[in-house]
Order: sequence, then C-alpha cells, then structure tokens
Amino acid sequence: MACRIQRAGQASSIGALTHMHIGIMGTMAQMTLSDLRDKTKRGQLGRARAGRVPGGLAYGYAVVPPAPGSPDAGERKIISAEAAIVGRIFKSYAAGTCPRTIARDLNAADIPGPDGRPWIDTTIRGEPNDLGPRRGSRCRTQAPMPSTKPTDATSCSAGC
Repeated sequence: MACRIQRAGQASSIGALTHMHIGIMGTMAQMTLSDLRDKTKRGQLGRARAGRVPGGLAYGYAVVPPAPGSPDAGERKIISAEAAIVGRIFKSYAAGTCPRTIARDLNAADIPGPDGRPWIDTTIRGEPNDLGPRRGSRCRTQAPMPSTKPTDATSCSAGC
C-alpha cells in the first residue's frame, strides 16, 4: 500500500484534508501506539507470571522447539560453550577489569559475540541502544547511566 504525503486542503480518500483531520489522525495514531504498548506489557507480564522468559533471546541461550501440538513455546536451554564465555566475562568484571578491556580480550581471542558480531563494551554492560541521548549530546532528557567502571581506577589500564 502506497503512502502519500498531503498538505492540508488537498483531496484524499476521506475528502478534503484539513488541519482538524491531521490533528485527529495524529491523536488516533498516538492512541493506537499506547494501546499496543499496553498489550505488549500485559503479554510480557503474563509470560513472566507463567515462569517463561518475557523478553528476547539472551546470549548463551537457545529456544527449545515445542512438541507438536503443544501450546508451550519459548522454552530456553543453556548453550554450554556460550555459558563458559559469560562466566569468563563475569569473573573478569568481578576482578576489576573494565568492559572495554574485556571486549578487547574476547575479540583478540577470536570469540564471536552475539549474532557473530565483535564484542564491544556496551554489549558487556548490557546497555540497550534505545536509552536516549548519546554521550556528548547537549540535550539530556534522562538521568545518566550509573557508572560500570571498576571502583579502583588503577585496575583498568585501557582508560575506560
């Protein structure tokens, strides 16, 4: 289905498109998004209460295919090779190594990251890409992320 941008006063399938139509259609779009958000959260809460994983697939896990005819889908199993890498990351971080150095060490050892991509510090910190403004932004609308640096500044030689 093609989408055409029209200015107020132009004809459309609903007749002349006025500023009032634009306002109402914008309001309806916001209501639809709000409704979708509520339904998604309700579904995630129901999965969590049922003992299921409400989110996406985390590194170190695989989805177990359900039995034919079974309504239970989304079970997870641990991938032991990736679990060992997760353990290595936790041990390094607990020892005071910063995420940037851990990522550099994993890449140097040719250990593939999630989805086969290289490791980066935000992968290890678990920082989602949609947290808002990036570092250096002049407009910060959210509280900054808590520091994930080691408490002893001398323990990280990479300057993280």
